[in-house]
Amino acid sequence: MSFASIAVLLRPTSLLIWLPLGLRSLWFMKTNVEKGLLMARVVVIGAIALLVWLLVDQWFYGEVTFVLWNFISFNVIHGLDKLYGSHPWHWYLTQGSIVVFGTSIPFAMVGMYQILCKQINGGEFNFERMTLKTRTWSMVFVIFFFIFALSSTSHKEFRFILPLLPIVNVWSGYGIYILSNTHFFSSSKISSKTPSSSSSFSLASSGTASCSCCNIFRNPFGFRCVIVLVVGINVIVGLILSMVHQRGTIDVVNYLATVESQLKHVDGSDVLTSIHFWTPCHATPYTSHLHLHSFSKLSKRKTDTDTNTDLNNEIVASTAVVASSPRLRQLDCSPPIMRSHWCGSAPCQSLLSNILPNQGISQSTWFETNPLLTMQYVYKDLSLTPSKLMKERVLSSKEIDMTPEFESSTGKVIVQWSWGYDPPSHIVIFDSELTIEVKHYLKNVLNCIRVIDFFHSFAQGDMHAKRMRSRIVLWRCGENL
Repeated sequence: MSFASIAVLLRPTSLLIWLPLGLRSLWFMKTNVEKGLLMARVVVIGAIALLVWLLVDQWFYGEVTFVLWNFISFNVIHGLDKLYGSHPWHWYLTQGSIVVFGTSIPFAMVGMYQILCKQINGGEFNFERMTLKTRTWSMVFVIFFFIFALSSTSHKEFRFILPLLPIVNVWSGYGIYILSNTHFFSSSKISSKTPSSSSSFSLASSGTASCSCCNIFRNPFGFRCVIVLVVGINVIVGLILSMVHQRGTIDVVNYLATVESQLKHVDGSDVLTSIHFWTPCHATPYTSHLHLHSFSKLSKRKTDTDTNTDLNNEIVASTAVVASSPRLRQLDCSPPIMRSHWCGSAPCQSLLSNILPNQGISQSTWFETNPLLTMQYVYKDLSLTPSKLMKERVLSSKEIDMTPEFESSTGKVIVQWSWGYDPPSHIVIFDSELTIEVKHYLKNVLNCIRVIDFFHSFAQGDMHAKRMRSRIVLWRCGENL
């Protein structure tokens, strides 16, 4: 029970496994005294675990914080887990479990059938068999309870049902043992002479009626070929999913870090100065792959087209103040209750544009719904003249990287809706958002060229995704051509 409490502390959803097991233990206890002792142990150990939980969270956050309640409130009560993708209610049954359990499923079904459905003839009572059967039904209940609970939420991932994999693997291993037994296909029932004290693994002799399609399992060589085939399928699928599928976002960032970061202008300044990620939230490794010295300074090149030397010097001086901050930008998908929309150095006025979200629509969702309109609004300040830029103080150091990340009064995340004062040197975008209009805007307004694109995925996993994201594209913009 102590291990159960630790598991719940580390991963709150572990409660969905231990709760049905606890109810099962309570149900099979014969006396009220045993039930009372179990409940007392649950209360004591649970209280100690909860106290430790609260103390650790209070020490970390600096105030009394009940993380478990925040977890339930965010994901279940308010349903904000859908901000990170949503799937239909049957996704775990029709897709998730098939992918996670994979080739273990047929062998697990054989093991479960052998334990739950085979009957012992001869009138003898096998206590070990009945115990195994009861525990197997308990595990079946745990699996269905776990999947049913997770299916009630919008956001679903393969990793969420990984705790069920050891249970399925146990059945799968037993199924393989049954199939490898030479008596499994030759006899149709257990002999009445089977000793009642035999191990539960004597179920292997129960068998089923002989069938011609099962001859391969009778042959040791054929059985080994099946096992090698199963292992080979898992290895191939594992390599594809780990090294090919959805790797485009990593490849493009690595390209930026290793190739584009080495490019220089004729005056020796860096080509890679400002990267704008027009991708869904958390789609790329972002700063984890971009810790480069080239980002430690901003480009100090003067524009050749503007003859106002004093104005150029003033702009260069203002940008040098923030030379220690990387210039990376990405779309925001913070929950509505946790964000505040800013345009430059002040909160946005809701009447300025109909693109500004106001009914819980995130910046990322706006872009996916209407890529061109969102991009035009965010880059609207690029059309201003240098004198207008200085008049509006759009290029001042306080507004480039000194804008706070959180509102001091509310603690909300500041979502910046004006990127125009920081023109991009590079843009990363999926081909799904590269409509004809967006391509025209990138080429003719932002003066961008398409540098390279990378394969990303075979299929789209989010049911609410507007388009298939098969490739990710890198563009080089402005004077960095």
